[in-house]
Amino acid sequence: MKSLKRVVVFVLVAAFIFAVIPAPVAYARPKSFDKSKLTRVRSYPAYLSIGDMTFKGKLEDISVTEAELDKLIEEVLKEMGLTEKDLDDFNAKKDEPYTQEQMNKLRDALTALAGTLPGVGGAGVGVAAKIGQILSMLNQGQYGQAFLTYISFMTRMNPVTGTTLGLYDAFSDLKNIFDMLKELVMSDQQQAGRVVNDFYDRLDEKIKNLDRDPSWYLFFINVTAHRQFSLYGTPCAETWTLNMILPKKTPMSTNDFYGTYEGEFNIDVAYDLAGFHSFMEVNEYNIPASVGGLLRGVDENAKRQKAQGVTVTVETKIIPGTSDVTRTISGNATVRVSPYREDSVKLTTKSDIKNAKVEGIKIFKSFSGEMGGEFGGWAYDISVSADEENFNSKIILKNIYTTTYKVPDVTSSKSSPWDPNIWRRGDKVAQNQPGSAKLTIHKR
Repeated sequence: MKSLKRVVVFVLVAAFIFAVIPAPVAYARPKSFDKSKLTRVRSYPAYLSIGDMTFKGKLEDISVTEAELDKLIEEVLKEMGLTEKDLDDFNAKKDEPYTQEQMNKLRDALTALAGTLPGVGGAGVGVAAKIGQILSMLNQGQYGQAFLTYISFMTRMNPVTGTTLGLYDAFSDLKNIFDMLKELVMSDQQQAGRVVNDFYDRLDEKIKNLDRDPSWYLFFINVTAHRQFSLYGTPCAETWTLNMILPKKTPMSTNDFYGTYEGEFNIDVAYDLAGFHSFMEVNEYNIPASVGGLLRGVDENAKRQKAQGVTVTVETKIIPGTSDVTRTISGNATVRVSPYREDSVKLTTKSDIKNAKVEGIKIFKSFSGEMGGEFGGWAYDISVSADEENFNSKIILKNIYTTTYKVPDVTSSKSSPWDPNIWRRGDKVAQNQPGSAKLTIHKR
C-alpha cells in the first residue's frame, strides 16, 4: 500500500509539472519537432544504469510549459507561411542522401586535380593537402563549409605561381569543380536544411523574449527495465519500474543544466517465477526446503532395491503452485551533472519492503513393492510455501504397509532461505553500495 501511495504521488507531481497550463487538444506539433535543437527549453535523453538495468528518462528545462511551446511553434510556422506538415517534409528532405553519381563525380575531379597541381607558395602549403581537407568535409556532409573553403583556396592561390588570382576563370577544371560544389550547396537538401534551421532560430528568439529563468529537472516516470536471473537453477525474470523526479537544486551556472539535482526515488520490482514453477514437473530435485534432496533419496533407494531384485514402483505427482513476489525500494537521490567529469549518482535507501507469497505447491511421491512377503511401502505427502524470508515445507510420511509394519503417519517441517540470486540486484541499491548507479546524458 505504501508503494502504491508513493507512485501516485510521483504521478501527481509529474502531472502538475507537465500540465500547469492544459495543452490545447486541437493542436498537434510537427512530428519531426526536436526540442534538443533549441538553445532554450531543451530536452536531452538521460539514461540511469543500476547494475545491468538501464532506464531511459530525460533531462529537461520546463521553464516554458508545453502549452506555451505549442503556441509559439504555431506562431513561428504561421510567420514562415508553413504548415506542420511542411516542416515535416523539409526535415525529411534535408536528410535525403545525395546521389552517388554526384558524389563520385566530384571526388574524382578533386582527386585528379590534387594529383596534377604542384605545391603552393613559400609557406609550403600543398594543393593536395588543401583538397584532402575539402574531401574530408564532403565525407562528413559539411557541404557548405567545403564550398567556402574551396572558394577561399582558389581565389587566394595560383597553383602554378602562388599568386593571388581569380583562378576559376583561368582554369576550366577549377571552374567545373566550383560548379559541382555550388550545385550541392544549392541543392534541395541544403535549402530544406536552411528552412529547418530558420524555424528553430525563430522559435529560440520567441522563447528568449519570454525572459524566463531555466528550470531543469531529471525525469524518470514509470520507466521499466527487465532482466533474467536464476532461481534454484531455473530461468526466471524480474521487472523494475522506476519513478524519480529531481529538480536542480544547486547550479554550477545559472543558464545551463549543470549542477546538483535532488529528490526521491521509488523502485518497484516484480518477480516472474513461472520458470521455477514449470521446471518442478521436469526436475523435482530443484524444489527447496530440503524437499528436492528427500525426493532424490526416494529414487536412489528404489534403484538400490531394484538392483537387488526387488520389484518396486515409484510414483510422483506434482502441483507446481503459484507465486506473487515483489519488492519496493525507496529513498533519496542526489545527482551531480558536470561538464568536467563523469556524472555522479547517489541513491540512499530509506525503505526496503519485500512481499512474497508462494503457495499451492503439492508433491505426492510413493514407494511401494513386495516386501517381507507382503505388499507395502510408504508415501510422502508434501506441501511447500514461502514467505519473505524462507521456503517452508510440511512433510507427512504415510506408511502403506498392509498389516505387519503398519505405523502412524509422521509429520515434519523443513525451512531454507531463498536462493540469494532473486534479491541480488535489489540488494546493491538497498544496501547503498557505492557505484551501484550511473547516469549518462546525451548532451554533448
